[in-house]
Amino acid sequence: MKVLITGGKEQLGLTVAQELKGEHQVYLMDAEPVKTEFEFIQCNILNMDEIQQAVKGMDAIIHLAELPHDVSVDAEGREQQELDFATKDTYYLMRAAVSEGVQRVIYKSSLSVFDSCPEGWIVTETWLPRPKAEAKSMAKYLGELVCREFSRESNIIVVCIRLGKVVHEEE
Repeated sequence: MKVLITGGKEQLGLTVAQELKGEHQVYLMDAEPVKTEFEFIQCNILNMDEIQQAVKGMDAIIHLAELPHDVSVDAEGREQQELDFATKDTYYLMRAAVSEGVQRVIYKSSLSVFDSCPEGWIVTETWLPRPKAEAKSMAKYLGELVCREFSRESNIIVVCIRLGKVVHEEE
């Protein structure tokens, strides 16, 4: 299976690629060039021509949906970029995936969508998200909604995975 992983320069993207390389043909994608053992696609996800070309021929996409850590803007600008990245970027990626016949998308969301729940509550898969009115958790939830609408209206399978804080095993 040909799998495209967005966020190719981030540690999580590289780790996921390492885990998949034995069974799948893995491609990493990012806006900035990355030296890697994997096939790399440099792509501005907001450029529809570029993103359409990047997803062409892929069977699955793992969209890590993480704003790069090295984006240098003030706090307000970063919040706006978080929201844009989760909504516009995810929209363009999903639109290209549907038009190119990609069969599956995995969207990495966050458990932060439950941040407004009291600490003692046990959150299960039946709970509806309750993101705080802040960019980080709201962006993840809005990205989920973009994916949900594409899966409802198109012939594409979308799975949203909500992760907590991702750390190395040693940590």
